[in-house]
Amino acid sequence: MADGVPEQLALVEAFANTVDVEEGTDELTSVERFRRWLSAQGRDEPVAPADLDLAWQLRAALRLELSAHDTEARDAAVRDAAAPNAEARDTAAHGAEARDIGGTEARDKGGAEAREAEGRETGAVVREGQDPRAALDRIAAGLPLRARFTGGGMSLAPTAGGVSGLLAEIVAAMVLAERDGIWSRLKICREDTCRWAYYDRSKNSSKCWCGASCGNRNKTRAYRQRRVVGSARA
Repeated sequence: MADGVPEQLALVEAFANTVDVEEGTDELTSVERFRRWLSAQGRDEPVAPADLDLAWQLRAALRLELSAHDTEARDAAVRDAAAPNAEARDTAAHGAEARDIGGTEARDKGGAEAREAEGRETGAVVREGQDPRAALDRIAAGLPLRARFTGGGMSLAPTAGGVSGLLAEIVAAMVLAERDGIWSRLKICREDTCRWAYYDRSKNSSKCWCGASCGNRNKTRAYRQRRVVGSARA
């Protein structure tokens, strides 16, 4: 179990975190970057442009699915993705906020770009008129995945190697995690300058931030907003 996530979900969590909003990085921006990420996971697979596109689609639906494990965050993600000019508005708002809390301009720019990438992905799913599970179902139908029945039990497993096999492995882990009752514990941090995928180990699965720093940042922002509203009314 690495960083609190069960081993069966470690690859799913790592894949969801190939976009890092806080650091402003995205491992799915090019074939070469994706290949390097795969290598870091111990998967030295050749990557074609079609593989990158399929990975991008799966990550988009996966992150929206994980956001759905936090109802408030899910509704915000869908609302922002569906709204006109959401990306431009989001970039400007978060850019000002990051500078206000002392972030560097370079880091702010990277974070804005990563948020734009996530917004484009989420928006693609929403604009297609699909909920995340419909998108996941469509993607999974094209992956080399089958049920296996052996003397040792039943499982889902890829039937091919390469990138498609790895993506099938991710989907299989998702299905089995839901069977085991732990799928809803993998979430996306509600703090929208973070958006990190994390495993909620709280007793009643009530966490909505990946850590205390994100929770404190959110509370500080809410406090400032209340003060602004109070001043405006005075």
